[in-house]
Amino acid sequence: MTARDYIRANMAKMRNNAAEFHKTFGVSLGRFMHPLTGFDVVRFDKHFAPPDGQSLEEAVKEHHGQKAVELILTLIGYKKSEKNEKSI
Repeated sequence: MTARDYIRANMAKMRNNAAEFHKTFGVSLGRFMHPLTGFDVVRFDKHFAPPDGQSLEEAVKEHHGQKAVELILTLIGYKKSEKNEKSI
């Protein structure tokens, strides 16, 4: 894939998920998306600030539900397989 392909894919991901992200988390998805590198889960983790000892996945699920976890997984490009578990 070329840089242009990554940029197009990330911009499409942002367009397709921006409204749901804002509705779910109350902030713009654009704050956490980079055109080339995609969703910045580290920046989102700092913004969301889960309590000590709690993973980002656990905190998102507790406060916003499983659908919000699945949204984040989509944004980071997670592809489920039989060999791995869901995890942010």
